[in-house]
Amino acid sequence: MVQKLAAASAGGLIRSGAISEGDREVYEYGFAALYSRLASLSLAVAIAIAARMAPQAAAFHIAFIALRSSAGGWHAPTRLACFFLSAALFAFSLWGSAHIAPQAASIGLAAFSAALVWASAPIGHENSPMGEAKRARMKKKARALSIGLLAAVALANIAPPLRWAAMPLALGMASQGLLAIMALASKKAAGKGP
Repeated sequence: MVQKLAAASAGGLIRSGAISEGDREVYEYGFAALYSRLASLSLAVAIAIAARMAPQAAAFHIAFIALRSSAGGWHAPTRLACFFLSAALFAFSLWGSAHIAPQAASIGLAAFSAALVWASAPIGHENSPMGEAKRARMKKKARALSIGLLAAVALANIAPPLRWAAMPLALGMASQGLLAIMALASKKAAGKGP
């Protein structure tokens, strides 16, 4: 569905003369990425509204997206698999935000997740190679973010008005930690090393 919509969008640009036929593949890829992200965002918003947990959903995504963009990790083999796995991970994290007790467990979860990021980030992907300079920048950014998020979880635990954010932030960090473990395991299984 996303690919058909992307192809139609690129075709429309070609017919209007905005791009040439030679650019079709690049634009189809870009439209597919855009539409996939919009679908994921729409589903996340729908889940958050249905669960009446919009603030918790925002806290989860702040932690998850910040770490994901700098730490890397496992990627699903297809856009559809990514869509469904992301939705399941997000829904489970919202459920965990409401049901995991005691709230102070969020500090331990965040500390463990920060240690994973500290030890493994950045995890490259074959579709996005990085040189040593970029690797060093990403490592520094991922480590700083993991420590900052750990501090935010600790602060949320000691400040009563912010306690609601502690577990969603920790679960956002843990979700990235899980993807890091999965990436490392996949690389080891493929014989590509850590």
